[in-house]
Amino acid sequence: MLPVRHAPSKTKVLKQKPRRDTDNLCLNERRKSLSISLIVIFGITLNLASSIVLYITFLLAYTNNHTAIININNYNEANVELILISIVIIIGIIGLGLSIKNIEKKPENKI
Repeated sequence: MLPVRHAPSKTKVLKQKPRRDTDNLCLNERRKSLSISLIVIFGITLNLASSIVLYITFLLAYTNNHTAIININNYNEANVELILISIVIIIGIIGLGLSIKNIEKKPENKI
């Protein structure tokens, strides 16, 4: 038996052009999601590092007769440290808030 060949269709198939505005929207959403994720990771990491430094300082004071003298301006760095610590606290609070908001958005797994 010979194969049956169909005549080519006379209707034109219109090629759809990709929609640029939706592509840009998806790209912007991905960028926003990535930047939020980086802020959350950076904020949590900085808060963890600050907590570790505070804990080590406490342990050193606890083991040395419950006293510690901390000089924060040996090299005239107190102003820079004040700015950096303020930025760390702000980023940490923002990261914590974004991570809590992200937890609230996720639906519960239903069995």
